[in-house]
Amino acid sequence: MHNTYRVLQTDVEFLVAVLSQFRVSIWLILPDREEIMDYGGVVEA
Repeated sequence: MHNTYRVLQTDVEFLVAVLSQFRVSIWLILPDREEIMDYGGVVEA
């Protein structure tokens, strides 16, 4: 299995994730650290 890292920022990128049923995770990015907020899943809405 190949995992790809991509930051979704625009409405179009989120729409593609919804239509393609990509699995996503939610991260909190701060200047001094990064931490996962939710392991996520498929975008539904």
